[in-house]
Amino acid sequence: MNYKRVTFEQLGIEKELLDNLNEINMKYCIGPQVNIIKKLCGELNDVIIQSPGRTGKTTGYLIPIINEALKRRTNKSEKKCVGIILVWTSLMVKNIKIVADALCSNLPISIVYGDGNKLAVNSINDNYFIIISKAKLFQNNSFLVKQFFNSIRYLVVDQAAAFLVDDKKDILKDILEMVKSSENKNYSIVCSEMDFKGDIKSIKDQFLNSKFPYEIKSKMALSYSKDSDDESYSSDYEVESNSINKEEFYERKLFSKNHIDSNLEVVISNRFEIEKNIIKIIEALFDGRKDINIIIYMPTKLCLRSLEFYFKPLKISYFVADDFQQNCLKKDFHNICLICDNEEKKVPINFFNKICIHYFVPDTLIYKRRIENQKYHGNYIKSILVDEKEFLIKFLEELKL
Repeated sequence: MNYKRVTFEQLGIEKELLDNLNEINMKYCIGPQVNIIKKLCGELNDVIIQSPGRTGKTTGYLIPIINEALKRRTNKSEKKCVGIILVWTSLMVKNIKIVADALCSNLPISIVYGDGNKLAVNSINDNYFIIISKAKLFQNNSFLVKQFFNSIRYLVVDQAAAFLVDDKKDILKDILEMVKSSENKNYSIVCSEMDFKGDIKSIKDQFLNSKFPYEIKSKMALSYSKDSDDESYSSDYEVESNSINKEEFYERKLFSKNHIDSNLEVVISNRFEIEKNIIKIIEALFDGRKDINIIIYMPTKLCLRSLEFYFKPLKISYFVADDFQQNCLKKDFHNICLICDNEEKKVPINFFNKICIHYFVPDTLIYKRRIENQKYHGNYIKSILVDEKEFLIKFLEELKL
């Protein structure tokens, strides 16, 4: 049976949003996105999403919200607040906002967010908007936000498993009761988490309107559809490794796999700390020697913008490889070049004494092509891979084959 990757265009996304997705190199759906978009863009459905980091679930639930906003603008709807996204931590608010800002770039959609002590609802202009907030902050500002409950189409609870703890549960239940008491009965509740650890039934019983919500689970970052009927298809995998000692792997934060590649190191990082860990790596490298340059490969422009978000307040100097063309050096050393890599492109950068940092492990063929390219152009020193341990183990196993 033949399978093909599913594009966002196949899912009936509004043209303006499609243009933005193409702009940030997002043409194909990954992970659970096909099923999320289909369920949320159609009829009213409560949805539970369980998928690891880096599988695209945040983008998956943001796309239907943004798509709804664009439809409302076309229909000149007076309902401006399209969706509310509730989380527990400030870091999660920032992470979701980075993705939302990229998806909404140049669109007449505002992102209202609250990660400190203030939810800036008074700054809302005449645009359609999405609220992203810590749940506690949202509850504290209920007198300001309750006016929007009648217009929302989506209520998303990310980090949903955190709200099963008693004190947090009460906060979320209070918000949900306020929404339910409004006149609006036409909204979907979405609960998203990396791993509910067997607590999905508790989520259903306590937080959802429907007794039979759709459950979407994914373990991988690829989505396909059948050529014959375009039905979504997922082929999840379990990471297995017989030749790498996993316990040793987990205990060591940074190490070289000399039996694979003497110029390769890996750093274990969860998705929410990857930018911070890359910054720590850069600081350590520049502190250790003064005659190096750093190239950072990223899979998408969303990752690039996320890293830039962390660079700017720290005043870290860098430049971006523009449209995969060769760039001039600003100075002899201490250059940092950010490359939004594309598997169909080659990016020759004539740095000397280069260390390559890979934001997420690439396909092994792409990795080898990157290294061959860098060895050909200037003195290549080594590569550092930064990702979650499951992906690093799988990559190292494949690299040995």
